[in-house]
Amino acid sequence: MICQARHALTHRRDDIDTALKGKSVQTIRSELRQLIGIELPGRTLDSLQQQIEALVNAFAFCQEPQSPAERYEKIKKRNFINSSRLEGLEIKEDVSEQSLEQILAEYREAS
Repeated sequence: MICQARHALTHRRDDIDTALKGKSVQTIRSELRQLIGIELPGRTLDSLQQQIEALVNAFAFCQEPQSPAERYEKIKKRNFINSSRLEGLEIKEDVSEQSLEQILAEYREAS
């Protein structure tokens, strides 16, 4: 449902704008529900437009979904950096192209 809403709000904005024009509020709500996949609670045209703008703004800062493997690697690296900080090692967060083994090897050589 969220993916459908994100796609509609980012790629079908013209269809949404067309749905908001020249019809009854019930018809507009029905068309928006079909386009976005979310039931909007607005009872007036102004409130529906405000809700659409709020959704557009909310999704404007969202990143595209990551695959589970990418998300796992990102979390693993973040946890490694944070646990290294507890051990007294300051590891830069911009080492994304290095593997954890390469990072450890650098610190073993330095010790």
